Amino acid sequence: MILISTHAVFDESDQPRHGTGTELTTYLQSNKQSYCYIKHALSGESKTEVEIYKNNQKKLIIKRVGISGLPLLLRVIQDQVINFYYAIKFKNIKLYIGIDPLNAFSAVISKKLNLVKSNIFYTADYAHERFVNKVMNNIYHALDLFAAKNSDQVWNVSSRIVQAREKQGIDSKIIFLIPNTPEFRKTRRLPLSKINKHDLVIVSNLTRAIDYPLMIKAVSLLEKKYKDIKLKIIGSGEYQPELEKLVSKLKLEDKIIFLGRKPHKEVLDILSKSAIGVAIYTKDKPWTHFGDSMKVREYMACGLPVIMNDIASTADDVNRYKAGIVLKGKGKGFEKAVDEIFSSKQVYQQYRKNAVELAKKYDFTKSVDYAFAKIA
Repeated sequence: MILISTHAVFDESDQPRHGTGTELTTYLQSNKQSYCYIKHALSGESKTEVEIYKNNQKKLIIKRVGISGLPLLLRVIQDQVINFYYAIKFKNIKLYIGIDPLNAFSAVISKKLNLVKSNIFYTADYAHERFVNKVMNNIYHALDLFAAKNSDQVWNVSSRIVQAREKQGIDSKIIFLIPNTPEFRKTRRLPLSKINKHDLVIVSNLTRAIDYPLMIKAVSLLEKKYKDIKLKIIGSGEYQPELEKLVSKLKLEDKIIFLGRKPHKEVLDILSKSAIGVAIYTKDKPWTHFGDSMKVREYMACGLPVIMNDIASTADDVNRYKAGIVLKGKGKGFEKAVDEIFSSKQVYQQYRKNAVELAKKYDFTKSVDYAFAKIA
Protein backbone atom coordinates (compact mmCIF):
# COMPACT_ATOMS: atom_id res chain seq x y z
CA MET A 1 0.00 0.00 0.00
CA ILE A 2 1.18 3.52 -0.86
CA LEU A 3 -0.21 6.46 1.13
CA ILE A 4 -0.52 9.90 -0.49
CA SER A 5 -1.84 13.05 1.17
CA THR A 6 -2.30 16.48 -0.37
CA HIS A 7 -4.34 19.68 -0.20
CA ALA A 8 -6.68 20.06 -3.14
CA VAL A 9 -8.90 22.80 -4.53
CA PHE A 10 -12.54 21.71 -4.61
CA ASP A 11 -14.74 23.14 -7.37
CA GLU A 12 -18.25 24.57 -7.32
CA SER A 13 -19.74 21.06 -7.31
CA ASP A 14 -17.61 20.10 -4.28
CA GLN A 15 -15.29 17.87 -6.30
CA PRO A 16 -11.46 18.00 -6.06
CA ARG A 17 -9.88 19.45 -9.19
CA HIS A 18 -7.24 17.68 -11.25
CA GLY A 19 -3.90 18.32 -9.52
CA THR A 20 -0.38 17.11 -8.90
CA GLY A 21 -1.47 13.93 -7.13
CA THR A 22 -3.95 12.92 -9.84
CA GLU A 23 -1.30 11.85 -12.33
CA LEU A 24 0.38 9.90 -9.54
CA THR A 25 -2.73 7.83 -8.79
CA THR A 26 -3.22 7.17 -12.51
CA TYR A 27 0.37 5.94 -12.63
CA LEU A 28 -0.17 3.67 -9.60
CA GLN A 29 -3.31 2.12 -11.05
CA SER A 30 -1.49 1.48 -14.33
CA ASN A 31 1.24 -0.27 -12.35
CA LYS A 32 -1.25 -2.27 -10.26
CA GLN A 33 -0.26 -0.58 -7.02
CA SER A 34 -2.74 -0.28 -4.16
CA TYR A 35 -2.96 3.19 -2.62
CA CYS A 36 -4.82 5.49 -0.26
CA TYR A 37 -5.06 9.06 -1.58
CA ILE A 38 -6.11 11.70 0.98
CA LYS A 39 -7.30 15.05 -0.43
CA HIS A 40 -7.79 17.75 2.19
CA ALA A 41 -9.75 20.81 1.06
CA LEU A 42 -7.36 23.74 0.70
CA SER A 43 -10.00 26.27 1.74
CA GLY A 44 -11.54 24.02 4.40
CA GLU A 45 -15.04 24.49 3.01
CA SER A 46 -15.30 20.82 2.01
CA LYS A 47 -14.72 17.60 3.90
CA THR A 48 -11.56 15.60 3.19
CA GLU A 49 -11.97 13.12 0.36
CA VAL A 50 -10.26 9.73 0.74
CA GLU A 51 -9.74 7.60 -2.37
CA ILE A 52 -8.72 3.98 -1.76
CA TYR A 53 -7.65 1.69 -4.58
CA LYS A 54 -7.13 -1.99 -3.83
CA ASN A 55 -5.49 -3.68 -6.76
CA ASN A 56 -6.35 -7.21 -5.65
CA GLN A 57 -10.01 -6.20 -5.86
CA LYS A 58 -9.55 -3.74 -8.75
CA LYS A 59 -11.87 -1.52 -6.77
CA LEU A 60 -11.96 2.23 -6.13
CA ILE A 61 -13.53 3.41 -2.86
CA ILE A 62 -14.25 7.10 -2.31
CA LYS A 63 -15.43 8.47 1.03
CA ARG A 64 -15.65 11.83 2.82
CA VAL A 65 -14.31 12.27 6.35
CA GLY A 66 -13.79 15.05 8.88
CA ILE A 67 -15.64 18.30 9.55
CA SER A 68 -15.85 21.15 7.05
CA GLY A 69 -15.70 24.85 7.88
CA LEU A 70 -13.28 24.64 10.81
CA PRO A 71 -10.98 27.59 11.72
CA LEU A 72 -7.47 27.29 10.26
CA LEU A 73 -5.71 25.92 13.37
CA LEU A 74 -8.37 23.26 13.99
CA ARG A 75 -8.35 22.38 10.31
CA VAL A 76 -4.58 21.82 10.36
CA ILE A 77 -4.93 19.59 13.42
CA GLN A 78 -7.78 17.65 11.83
CA ASP A 79 -5.78 17.11 8.63
CA GLN A 80 -2.89 15.70 10.64
CA VAL A 81 -5.21 13.42 12.61
CA ILE A 82 -6.70 12.06 9.37
CA ASN A 83 -3.23 11.50 7.91
CA PHE A 84 -2.05 9.57 10.97
CA TYR A 85 -5.30 7.61 11.21
CA TYR A 86 -4.75 6.16 7.72
CA ALA A 87 -1.05 5.64 8.34
CA ILE A 88 -2.04 3.49 11.32
CA LYS A 89 -5.08 1.87 9.68
CA PHE A 90 -3.21 0.30 6.77
CA LYS A 91 -0.52 -2.19 7.68
CA ASN A 92 2.74 -2.54 5.77
CA ILE A 93 2.73 0.88 4.10
CA LYS A 94 5.85 0.81 2.01
CA LEU A 95 5.75 4.47 0.98
CA TYR A 96 4.16 7.73 2.15
CA ILE A 97 4.16 10.61 -0.34
CA GLY A 98 3.30 13.95 1.27
CA ILE A 99 2.43 16.73 -1.15
CA ASP A 100 3.22 20.15 0.42
CA PRO A 101 5.00 20.78 3.77
CA LEU A 102 2.13 19.87 6.14
CA ASN A 103 1.50 16.52 4.50
CA ALA A 104 5.22 15.88 4.16
CA PHE A 105 5.49 16.55 7.91
CA SER A 106 2.95 13.74 8.46
CA ALA A 107 5.04 11.47 6.23
CA VAL A 108 8.24 12.23 8.17
CA ILE A 109 6.65 11.60 11.58
CA SER A 110 4.97 8.44 10.28
CA LYS A 111 8.36 7.08 9.30
CA LYS A 112 9.92 8.04 12.62
CA LEU A 113 7.10 6.13 14.32
CA ASN A 114 7.80 3.11 12.07
CA LEU A 115 4.35 3.33 10.51
CA VAL A 116 5.82 3.50 6.99
CA LYS A 117 8.99 2.19 5.42
CA SER A 118 9.95 5.20 3.25
CA ASN A 119 8.74 8.76 2.74
CA ILE A 120 8.78 11.30 -0.09
CA PHE A 121 8.23 15.05 0.07
CA TYR A 122 6.58 16.07 -3.21
CA THR A 123 6.87 19.86 -3.56
CA ALA A 124 3.97 21.05 -5.69
CA ASP A 125 4.70 24.75 -5.11
CA TYR A 126 7.11 26.98 -3.23
CA ALA A 127 7.54 30.69 -2.46
CA HIS A 128 9.89 32.88 -0.46
CA GLU A 129 6.88 34.85 0.82
CA ARG A 130 4.14 32.23 0.83
CA PHE A 131 2.17 34.16 3.49
CA VAL A 132 1.95 37.88 4.19
CA ASN A 133 1.93 37.16 7.93
CA LYS A 134 5.59 36.78 8.95
CA VAL A 135 4.89 34.24 11.68
CA MET A 136 2.91 32.04 9.28
CA ASN A 137 5.59 32.44 6.65
CA ASN A 138 8.34 31.40 9.08
CA ILE A 139 6.32 28.34 10.13
CA TYR A 140 5.81 27.43 6.46
CA HIS A 141 9.56 27.59 5.77
CA ALA A 142 10.44 25.70 8.97
CA LEU A 143 8.08 22.86 8.02
CA ASP A 144 9.32 22.88 4.45
CA LEU A 145 12.97 22.61 5.49
CA PHE A 146 12.23 20.00 8.18
CA ALA A 147 10.39 17.82 5.65
CA ALA A 148 13.06 18.24 2.98
CA LYS A 149 15.88 17.28 5.36
CA ASN A 150 14.04 14.27 6.78
CA SER A 151 12.64 12.65 3.64
CA ASP A 152 14.12 9.75 1.69
CA GLN A 153 13.45 11.66 -1.53
CA VAL A 154 12.40 15.22 -2.33
CA TRP A 155 10.39 15.52 -5.54
CA ASN A 156 10.01 18.98 -7.07
CA VAL A 157 7.70 20.07 -9.87
CA SER A 158 10.04 22.74 -11.27
CA SER A 159 13.71 23.35 -11.95
CA ARG A 160 13.61 26.56 -9.87
CA ILE A 161 12.47 24.58 -6.82
CA VAL A 162 15.30 22.12 -7.48
CA GLN A 163 17.73 25.06 -7.37
CA ALA A 164 16.15 26.26 -4.11
CA ARG A 165 16.63 22.77 -2.61
CA GLU A 166 20.28 22.77 -3.59
CA LYS A 167 20.74 26.15 -1.89
CA GLN A 168 19.14 24.67 1.25
CA GLY A 169 21.91 22.08 1.34
CA ILE A 170 19.66 19.10 0.56
CA ASP A 171 21.66 16.12 -0.71
CA SER A 172 21.51 16.20 -4.52
CA LYS A 173 21.12 12.40 -4.56
CA ILE A 174 17.62 12.66 -3.09
CA ILE A 175 16.45 15.63 -5.19
CA PHE A 176 14.28 14.73 -8.19
CA LEU A 177 12.58 16.85 -10.84
CA ILE A 178 9.05 15.50 -11.39
CA PRO A 179 7.12 18.12 -13.41
CA ASN A 180 3.35 18.26 -13.81
CA THR A 181 3.54 16.42 -17.11
CA PRO A 182 0.85 13.91 -18.10
CA GLU A 183 1.63 10.37 -19.23
CA PHE A 184 2.87 10.92 -22.77
CA ARG A 185 1.59 7.63 -24.17
CA LYS A 186 -1.93 8.38 -22.95
CA THR A 187 -2.09 11.87 -24.47
CA ARG A 188 -3.47 12.28 -27.97
CA ARG A 189 -1.72 14.30 -30.67
CA LEU A 190 -3.68 14.87 -33.87
CA PRO A 191 -2.26 15.32 -37.38
CA LEU A 192 -2.10 18.95 -38.52
CA SER A 193 -4.96 18.38 -40.94
CA LYS A 194 -7.32 17.76 -38.00
CA ILE A 195 -6.52 20.76 -35.80
CA ASN A 196 -8.12 24.22 -35.87
CA LYS A 197 -5.08 26.02 -37.23
CA HIS A 198 -5.83 29.44 -35.72
CA ASP A 199 -7.22 28.41 -32.31
CA LEU A 200 -5.45 29.74 -29.23
CA VAL A 201 -6.33 28.01 -25.98
CA ILE A 202 -5.76 28.58 -22.28
CA VAL A 203 -6.71 26.39 -19.32
CA SER A 204 -6.86 28.32 -16.06
CA ASN A 205 -9.00 29.78 -13.32
CA LEU A 206 -10.35 33.17 -14.32
CA THR A 207 -8.36 35.28 -11.88
CA ARG A 208 -5.91 38.15 -12.14
CA ALA A 209 -3.01 35.70 -11.90
CA ILE A 210 -3.34 35.47 -15.72
CA ASP A 211 -3.27 38.56 -17.95
CA TYR A 212 -6.44 37.80 -19.90
CA PRO A 213 -6.95 41.42 -21.09
CA LEU A 214 -3.57 41.38 -22.85
CA MET A 215 -4.49 38.24 -24.79
CA ILE A 216 -8.02 39.39 -25.58
CA LYS A 217 -6.80 42.74 -26.94
CA ALA A 218 -4.22 40.92 -29.06
CA VAL A 219 -6.98 38.85 -30.67
CA SER A 220 -8.82 42.05 -31.61
CA LEU A 221 -5.76 43.09 -33.61
CA LEU A 222 -4.92 39.68 -35.04
CA GLU A 223 -8.42 39.01 -36.38
CA LYS A 224 -7.76 41.45 -39.18
CA LYS A 225 -5.14 39.05 -40.59
CA TYR A 226 -6.52 35.74 -39.29
CA LYS A 227 -10.28 35.86 -39.85
CA ASP A 228 -10.93 32.53 -38.13
CA ILE A 229 -8.81 33.18 -35.04
CA LYS A 230 -10.32 32.21 -31.69
CA LEU A 231 -9.16 32.27 -28.08
CA LYS A 232 -10.77 29.43 -26.13
CA ILE A 233 -10.77 29.87 -22.37
CA ILE A 234 -11.27 26.72 -20.30
CA GLY A 235 -12.03 27.53 -16.68
CA SER A 236 -14.17 29.74 -14.49
CA GLY A 237 -13.74 32.31 -11.76
CA GLU A 238 -14.69 35.68 -10.32
CA TYR A 239 -12.87 37.57 -13.10
CA GLN A 240 -15.23 36.30 -15.83
CA PRO A 241 -17.91 39.06 -15.71
CA GLU A 242 -15.26 41.76 -16.11
CA LEU A 243 -13.63 39.89 -18.99
CA GLU A 244 -17.00 39.41 -20.70
CA LYS A 245 -17.53 43.17 -20.55
CA LEU A 246 -14.17 43.71 -22.26
CA VAL A 247 -15.03 41.13 -24.93
CA SER A 248 -18.38 42.84 -25.55
CA LYS A 249 -16.73 46.28 -25.75
CA LEU A 250 -14.29 45.00 -28.39
CA LYS A 251 -17.10 43.14 -30.23
CA LEU A 252 -15.23 39.82 -29.95
CA GLU A 253 -18.07 37.57 -28.81
CA ASP A 254 -17.46 35.20 -31.73
CA LYS A 255 -13.67 35.21 -31.14
CA ILE A 256 -13.30 34.81 -27.38
CA ILE A 257 -15.03 31.60 -26.29
CA PHE A 258 -15.64 31.02 -22.57
CA LEU A 259 -15.99 27.24 -22.29
CA GLY A 260 -16.22 27.07 -18.51
CA ARG A 261 -14.79 24.26 -16.44
CA LYS A 262 -14.49 20.89 -18.20
CA PRO A 263 -13.65 17.30 -17.14
CA HIS A 264 -9.94 16.66 -17.59
CA LYS A 265 -10.42 14.19 -20.44
CA GLU A 266 -12.47 16.76 -22.36
CA VAL A 267 -9.83 19.42 -21.68
CA LEU A 268 -7.17 17.28 -23.33
CA ASP A 269 -9.47 16.65 -26.28
CA ILE A 270 -9.94 20.41 -26.81
CA LEU A 271 -6.19 20.98 -26.49
CA SER A 272 -5.37 18.34 -29.10
CA LYS A 273 -7.60 20.15 -31.63
CA SER A 274 -6.10 23.59 -30.95
CA ALA A 275 -3.05 25.27 -32.49
CA ILE A 276 -1.22 27.20 -29.74
CA GLY A 277 -1.36 26.98 -25.94
CA VAL A 278 -0.99 30.33 -24.19
CA ALA A 279 -0.21 31.43 -20.62
CA ILE A 280 0.66 35.04 -19.76
CA TYR A 281 1.15 35.22 -15.99
CA THR A 282 1.07 38.24 -13.73
CA LYS A 283 2.99 38.50 -10.45
CA ASP A 284 -0.28 38.41 -8.52
CA LYS A 285 0.66 35.15 -6.73
CA PRO A 286 4.06 34.85 -4.95
CA TRP A 287 4.48 31.15 -5.78
CA THR A 288 4.19 31.58 -9.57
CA HIS A 289 7.95 32.18 -9.91
CA PHE A 290 8.71 28.67 -8.65
CA GLY A 291 5.61 27.06 -10.11
CA ASP A 292 5.43 24.44 -12.81
CA SER A 293 2.57 25.21 -15.17
CA MET A 294 0.49 22.06 -15.52
CA LYS A 295 -1.43 23.62 -18.39
CA VAL A 296 1.74 24.35 -20.34
CA ARG A 297 2.97 20.78 -19.81
CA GLU A 298 -0.35 19.51 -21.11
CA TYR A 299 -0.24 21.86 -24.10
CA MET A 300 3.08 20.38 -25.15
CA ALA A 301 2.01 16.79 -24.54
CA CYS A 302 -0.93 17.45 -26.90
CA GLY A 303 1.46 18.81 -29.54
CA LEU A 304 0.86 22.53 -29.04
CA PRO A 305 3.62 25.12 -29.32
CA VAL A 306 3.53 27.47 -26.32
CA ILE A 307 3.47 31.23 -25.94
CA MET A 308 4.08 32.31 -22.35
CA ASN A 309 6.05 34.83 -20.36
CA ASP A 310 9.04 34.10 -18.14
CA ILE A 311 7.35 34.49 -14.74
CA ALA A 312 6.65 30.77 -14.17
CA SER A 313 9.50 28.25 -13.95
CA THR A 314 8.21 26.17 -16.89
CA ALA A 315 9.27 29.01 -19.18
CA ASP A 316 12.91 28.02 -18.63
CA ASP A 317 12.29 24.62 -20.24
CA VAL A 318 10.15 26.04 -23.06
CA ASN A 319 12.89 28.55 -23.87
CA ARG A 320 15.72 26.03 -23.59
CA TYR A 321 14.08 23.51 -25.91
CA LYS A 322 12.51 26.11 -28.23
CA ALA A 323 9.09 24.58 -27.66
CA GLY A 324 7.47 27.94 -28.30
CA ILE A 325 8.08 31.62 -27.61
CA VAL A 326 8.87 32.96 -24.13
CA LEU A 327 8.20 36.66 -23.63
CA LYS A 328 9.91 38.75 -20.99
CA GLY A 329 8.19 40.27 -17.98
CA LYS A 330 4.60 41.32 -18.55
CA GLY A 331 4.31 39.56 -21.91
CA LYS A 332 4.82 42.49 -24.25
CA GLY A 333 5.00 41.23 -27.83
CA PHE A 334 2.27 38.58 -27.46
CA GLU A 335 0.53 39.64 -30.67
CA LYS A 336 3.81 39.51 -32.59
CA ALA A 337 4.60 36.04 -31.19
CA VAL A 338 1.24 34.65 -32.31
CA ASP A 339 1.76 36.13 -35.78
CA GLU A 340 5.25 34.63 -36.01
CA ILE A 341 3.96 31.12 -35.37
CA PHE A 342 0.78 31.42 -37.45
CA SER A 343 2.43 33.02 -40.48
CA SER A 344 4.83 30.15 -41.27
CA LYS A 345 3.90 26.49 -41.51
CA GLN A 346 7.57 25.56 -41.22
CA VAL A 347 8.04 27.61 -38.04
CA TYR A 348 4.86 26.14 -36.56
CA GLN A 349 5.90 22.57 -37.28
CA GLN A 350 9.35 23.09 -35.75
CA TYR A 351 7.92 24.52 -32.53
CA ARG A 352 5.38 21.70 -32.44
CA LYS A 353 8.09 19.08 -32.89
CA ASN A 354 10.17 20.63 -30.09
CA ALA A 355 7.14 20.82 -27.78
CA VAL A 356 6.39 17.12 -28.28
CA GLU A 357 10.03 16.18 -27.65
CA LEU A 358 10.08 18.20 -24.43
CA ALA A 359 6.86 16.54 -23.24
CA LYS A 360 8.33 13.13 -24.04
CA LYS A 361 11.54 13.95 -22.16
CA TYR A 362 9.65 14.76 -18.96
CA ASP A 363 6.99 12.07 -19.34
CA PHE A 364 5.50 11.46 -15.91
CA THR A 365 5.88 7.69 -16.09
CA LYS A 366 9.53 7.93 -17.02
CA SER A 367 10.29 10.45 -14.26
CA VAL A 368 8.52 8.47 -11.52
CA ASP A 369 9.96 5.12 -12.68
CA TYR A 370 13.44 6.61 -12.30
CA ALA A 371 12.75 8.05 -8.83
CA PHE A 372 11.14 4.85 -7.52
CA ALA A 373 14.10 2.82 -8.75
CA LYS A 374 16.38 4.94 -6.56
CA ILE A 375 14.40 4.82 -3.32
CA ALA A 376 15.91 2.86 -0.47
